[in-house]
Amino acid sequence: DRRFTEEDDPSVLRDRAAALAARYRGRIPCYQVSNEQDNCCLCEDSCGEERHNYDLEYTKWVAACMKAIADGIRSSDHQARISVNVSYKHTYFMQLLLEEGMSWDVSGVDWYSNMGD
Repeated sequence: DRRFTEEDDPSVLRDRAAALAARYRGRIPCYQVSNEQDNCCLCEDSCGEERHNYDLEYTKWVAACMKAIADGIRSSDHQARISVNVSYKHTYFMQLLLEEGMSWDVSGVDWYSNMGD
């Protein structure tokens, strides 16, 4: 998964997402905004189910970048749905996104065979 860095400008991300959504308007019904960013925000050896499991400063930056992408998509394709996903049990990441003003339509959980039941 790609980490957002200080070099990522949310306004540029928004413009790129808007251009992409305009190009494919009506042909892509749902866009996943980034992929498993929860993994990039976790503190080492954390389960992801509680606030203190995350690097909160970095999570705010990730939320700003993801929100910019979602806003860009919505600005060009009002019918498109937005999806956010996490892996394993990193569900508190979604709460942190909500607290930063992010909104989406579809929540996804990526579960792999080595994660158990």
